[in-house]
Amino acid sequence: MWRYQFASLYATRFRIPLYSAYVLYGCGGDCFAQELVTAVRDNTTWFIEPQLSNFSSEEMVMPGDQVDVFGQNQAVLSDYEGNICYIPGQLNPYNYHSTYSALSTFTLTNAVPFHPEFQQAWQRAQESLKDLVGHMSGTAYFVTGAVADVNSTTISHGRVSVPSHVWTAMCYKRRRTGWSTSSFSLGLIGQNGGSNDAINGGIQVMSLSELTMTLKQLYRTKDLRIFYRDCPCSRRRSRLMKHKLQLRLNVHS
Repeated sequence: MWRYQFASLYATRFRIPLYSAYVLYGCGGDCFAQELVTAVRDNTTWFIEPQLSNFSSEEMVMPGDQVDVFGQNQAVLSDYEGNICYIPGQLNPYNYHSTYSALSTFTLTNAVPFHPEFQQAWQRAQESLKDLVGHMSGTAYFVTGAVADVNSTTISHGRVSVPSHVWTAMCYKRRRTGWSTSSFSLGLIGQNGGSNDAINGGIQVMSLSELTMTLKQLYRTKDLRIFYRDCPCSRRRSRLMKHKLQLRLNVHS
């Protein structure tokens, strides 16, 4: 049955997603089709969204390399071909989802240009965060974003903007207890470039309030809120989980 998998804000001006909101599900009961996800991932297959090009279809389609047909409002594969400095990387990570949701993340509307060194570090950080909360009985809500503006570096002759930073905010809610002392929040942010710290890629672990303040500076705004009511949760629990994630990544705030 067709259903929404996650929500993203896509900037046709920059031809990248600015943020994506999703819930951590993992493989769940859909693992019978995991081989399909693996095949798509290993072949680095990318789909496009025809509705952004005024087509009636709401299904993601292949191929994604027809600039004249699909490239007016979104990136296509040819935008990344031959570029050794940046590669397409998922903003919303496939392995946070069940199989069919995971397949939906392999679209170029979910891709931003990543520096290869930073992408490896960012994937490690996302995997560590997933491992930290994946076994818990509550619900982990995520928003992952990319910082870009009119002055951003671009690829493909100015067609696709390169984000200066990539960030993730998480709000964990414990089941059956509402916003209890077991609820907590966390943040990650990193600068999208090479020659960062060899261990963690320059990625910082932050509290949600610290991340919000940093993003206000990067986005040059005083009005920024990621979660409803700023994710009411235990400050003590948040500090503890922040420390645990720092230990996993060998980083400091």
